[in-house]
Amino acid sequence: MVLLGKDKTSLCWMGVPLHAGYIDGVIAVASYNPNDFNRTDLELLENLAQQASMALDNAYHHAEVEAQSRLDSLTGAYTHGYIVNVLNRDAENCKSRGLPLSLIMLDIDYFKLYNDNYGHVVGDQVLTGLTNAIRQHIKSSDSIGRWGGEEFTIVLPGTSGAEAQIVAERVQETVMSLTLCDRDGKLLPFPTVSQGLAVCPDEMSDVFKLIDLADQRLYTAKQRGRNQIEPKIGYWEVHMP
Repeated sequence: MVLLGKDKTSLCWMGVPLHAGYIDGVIAVASYNPNDFNRTDLELLENLAQQASMALDNAYHHAEVEAQSRLDSLTGAYTHGYIVNVLNRDAENCKSRGLPLSLIMLDIDYFKLYNDNYGHVVGDQVLTGLTNAIRQHIKSSDSIGRWGGEEFTIVLPGTSGAEAQIVAERVQETVMSLTLCDRDGKLLPFPTVSQGLAVCPDEMSDVFKLIDLADQRLYTAKQRGRNQIEPKIGYWEVHMP
């Protein structure tokens, strides 16, 4: 609160309510002189409150629409375009503070088979279930993006490769414990996930090269039989002790 004016008591006060959807407030004016306001002043203040309410309401809805445009409508993860912005921003912040940033590229194994065999409703359950599983193991400062289709990106600022490996392992374990139901209520196993990790700036200082490295490692994890994490356990201790 900022107090303006003289250190003396106001002798005349006038106020009107302000309603703007999510905001309830008041606009008030005061004078050091008694009986300083009249009906015309009140109408002017009411008009000001109405204009302010409309401006605040428009700003709120604009921000709400903008926030929604950043999110994938099904999973609530960031869209491909916005997660790239987040990654660039977090990489710059970590670089200026001398901190690492880890990136996980994750892909659902045999996702097309689930869609083909059980339908898109089950496929949607897989996507939302995976997103919720990831959220269980990341901090509020971390971010999830839906890179495209069944591929996801996890941005972990201030996190080393060894720490990102732990996150990936926990996500893997949680996913393996999940189940699904088909349209008849029959329990189905949840598909496994493959993951590729990379660290900035120790491995790649350029964000797009970092993405490419994590994606190459994801491909390697799939080649190793899926439900794998690349690099393997122990890599970070040897290469980045």
